[in-house]
Amino acid sequence: MPFLPSHARAQARLRSRARFPFRLCFTSLRSRARASFPARARPHPASSLPAATTSAHRDFLRARDFPIWDKESKEARCVRELGRQTPQTFEDDRAFVETRPPQVIANLAICLVHQANDLIDRQLLRLEKDFLAQGGLRERLTRVRLHHRNQSN
Repeated sequence: MPFLPSHARAQARLRSRARFPFRLCFTSLRSRARASFPARARPHPASSLPAATTSAHRDFLRARDFPIWDKESKEARCVRELGRQTPQTFEDDRAFVETRPPQVIANLAICLVHQANDLIDRQLLRLEKDFLAQGGLRERLTRVRLHHRNQSN
């Protein structure tokens, strides 16, 4: 498109929007969402992960009148115990996943998303503590550079 005259680019853009009208909707919604939050008050992307990811699984379970496991149910605790085993690969769990009914797999996915979110939250807290204790990347690089200069002199 860089070799097209400006009016041809505008026509191509309009044709693209006519073919893909949802792009326009999503971009306008995204810009509205950004505008509604000041830069510092925007929610962290990881904080919206479980709600967005587990809603499809919860809808699946609700639509078929399957039970949604409580956080402290026997099944959920069993899934948490499975996550504590190391080393862990999908090949170890393949037989477990392939032999269970869909409602168990959906509940399992919800549990795993919550576990992943908990790990992300812990990592963010740890990074925040490290940043407060040791400073940012520039501060650490400056410290190392000054230490190297002092040693060479």
